[in-house]
Amino acid sequence: MIQVNWSLSCWPSGLTNALDKVLIGKIVDGLFPEGACFVDPPDEVAPEERYWVIPGKHGPRWLIPQDARYSCLIFKNWCPYDLISLAKWKVLHGLCRVGELGRVPGIISVGIVGSARQQWEHLGWCGDSVPFPFVYIGTPGPTQKAVLSLFDSHSKNMILVAKAPLGGRASDNILYEYDVLSDLETEDLVLAPRPLFVDRERGLAVQEGIVGEMLGSKFSHAHIAYLNKLSRKNDMAMIRTGADSLARRFEKLNSTDKILVQYVEKLLDDLKDTTEIPVVKIHGDFKPWNILRNRTGGIVAIDWEFSEPQQIMGLDVIHYFYDKNISKQKRGFRQLENILQNMFFESAKMKLDYRLFELLRKYHSLWYAVMLCENGYGVSGHVHI
Repeated sequence: MIQVNWSLSCWPSGLTNALDKVLIGKIVDGLFPEGACFVDPPDEVAPEERYWVIPGKHGPRWLIPQDARYSCLIFKNWCPYDLISLAKWKVLHGLCRVGELGRVPGIISVGIVGSARQQWEHLGWCGDSVPFPFVYIGTPGPTQKAVLSLFDSHSKNMILVAKAPLGGRASDNILYEYDVLSDLETEDLVLAPRPLFVDRERGLAVQEGIVGEMLGSKFSHAHIAYLNKLSRKNDMAMIRTGADSLARRFEKLNSTDKILVQYVEKLLDDLKDTTEIPVVKIHGDFKPWNILRNRTGGIVAIDWEFSEPQQIMGLDVIHYFYDKNISKQKRGFRQLENILQNMFFESAKMKLDYRLFELLRKYHSLWYAVMLCENGYGVSGHVHI
């Protein structure tokens, strides 16, 4: 499951926006079988090759089959995280089940000629049945990508997930995630989807489709146990050393934002601490919507494009709880502190006092700002500046 940000943006009938047409055409060219062609409007297209385009706040968000046998699967296998989006999603699910999805303002019909084929070998599919695709379109920006989930038409199980770049920096992230998944696979730990196929020239990568349910938003011992599997035995690093490494990464960005530079410099001044912290592999976007329990009961995390092989322990936990207003939420703040204290004691036999807890929070703020800048995102809306 992944987080869905959906809104009833009212579009006119048909993709009259030229940029939207270009976007859908690019997705079809990059992910669908060779020779597949985007058609708008789909009047002459066969019913099995017609799709609904569901809008988001910033343009097309989902591309799903109109075939009622399959379209409801999108609403069963994905779920929004916030309550307002969840309510909208449930309404769409209900309309989908009664065949009225096309009546929703803003949802339009398009055709993709050649999509109802068995020939998906370019993504590694070699089955006997004709699979059917769903496409999630990321938020516009430097790392925007299209994520195609391919389902088996017989079992209706997810077979694979393919990611193709749309933004200028997306290829690097997609290929980096593929390499991370390859490294995890060699460690013989079932922590993530298996990598299946990569086309480095096109910046496209395919991974195993994970069928599972979200664990929920409550942080549990199962999350800690999962993160402990990423630890690197006996590796330690001083907070100051980690902060200096982040400073070098920030310097390479040559930021001209004076306020941001001052923000980073202030954090660096506060992180001149020689306390040694265990070093671990971090997921980098450890959030409820990226953590699934698979059919065998194990936990699998998806979306590893912000992972780092060596970082200070605790970053993933802080990121799970991270909210720019967390300091005002006493209950969540105290829960985070208790979880980190238990994690450090169980994993490293190390006492985490309040001073060290505050240092870790500041370290996370520095890491998060640098990571956002490296990926071309605006920082002011995500961190305290």
